[in-house]
Amino acid sequence: MIIKFRFKDRRLKFYSSTSKRGLVDALKVLSETFGMETYKQLNVKGEIVVDIGSYIGDSPIYFILRGAKRVYALEPYPSSYSLLLKNIEVNGLDGKIIAFNEGISRNVGRIRIKEDYRALTTSKLKDFHQGEHVKLTSLEEIVGRFNLKGACLKMDCEGCEYSMLKTPKKALKAFQEIIMEYHYGYKSLKEKLENACFKVKKTEPNPTINKGAENSHMLVGYLWGKSES
Repeated sequence: MIIKFRFKDRRLKFYSSTSKRGLVDALKVLSETFGMETYKQLNVKGEIVVDIGSYIGDSPIYFILRGAKRVYALEPYPSSYSLLLKNIEVNGLDGKIIAFNEGISRNVGRIRIKEDYRALTTSKLKDFHQGEHVKLTSLEEIVGRFNLKGACLKMDCEGCEYSMLKTPKKALKAFQEIIMEYHYGYKSLKEKLENACFKVKKTEPNPTINKGAENSHMLVGYLWGKSES
């Protein structure tokens, strides 16, 4: 299924899953990213962006259209990663968005994910013990791999944001701005960022039920941090 729309005088095309559930999910995400501009407060113009949980490419493409220099996009689910690559190509953004079939986790290593599993934005990363091998990495490793300094970070990964709690301050200081969706409350994440010299703003948590998550009772909202160092 191809979804077509216009954003800031640019025609965009997005491939989505052909299932009704996948199409509805894609429309919801595109509406949030390009209509509501969920990540508008992140100042990406001329900057490198690391996008954790890139899904079908909505946020990486949004950041490029907002003037980002380059986006490193990580998406662990093979089905979503395939659509991410197609959407980068169909919108003529090869070279500006560099995509990786990887996830972020507290435990670095590899897991296996079924190639035909149709992930949604609410899908929590899990090991299927069969299918493709997918790399799990850390924020610290990403900072070192791309030699980041003064970059921007976006995280929306259904709970993997708490892996940040293990990230050394030195690695966090590679980012000038961070925006993330939190899923189980914000207090520990806010404290971690403040201890790394970020000024943090938040939205109030919204109680949410996600039956596909390990802990279905969520407290969801957004944190935005700007480095003061």
